Amino acid sequence: MELCIQRKEQKLYPNLQESDRKALMELMSHDEIVIRHADKGGAKVIQGKSAYVNEIKIQLSDRLIFTPLDTDPTFGFGQEIGDTLKCLERILDNEYKYVI
Repeated sequence: MELCIQRKEQKLYPNLQESDRKALMELMSHDEIVIRHADKGGAKVIQGKSAYVNEIKIQLSDRLIFTPLDTDPTFGFGQEIGDTLKCLERILDNEYKYVI
């Protein structure tokens, strides 16, 4: 069974007019605003950076949803993924060290 799907190279076409692209680039150059994807609807949201950071702090402080970790689990995840790939014979020994 193939685990990876190779996709054909697709040519990308712009979906914005040149004037819209320039306006967007101008907005993106401002450090005091944040441009991100909306939660729903595929729209973009432009928000003041301080309001955005405030919103993040409020959401992360909700202990019913987010719990602080005592340690960083990243190494363990990498090791588990590497071990699984080795078991599936999808990774070489010399590539394993880059995963963990």
